[in-house]
Amino acid sequence: MKTEIINNTLNAISKIYNSSKGKKFEKPIFHKVESELTLLSGNLRISPEEAYLFSIIFTQYIEDEQVDYTSISKHLKCN
Repeated sequence: MKTEIINNTLNAISKIYNSSKGKKFEKPIFHKVESELTLLSGNLRISPEEAYLFSIIFTQYIEDEQVDYTSISKHLKCN
């Protein structure tokens, strides 16, 4: 059961990260990954907006990238 929760959480993070590339903070992306944001925000007890940012930061960290405002901005294409 615990493994299923972890897998679901990691899958949600992955989908949010992949879907967020180049999407800034536009409303349609939040609707597209609403179920994943709900799952992640519930598991971590954070807001959906925080879950969105968490997914980006977590994935960049795991991929051994430098995580800072610039890397987040590049991922979201916010200039």
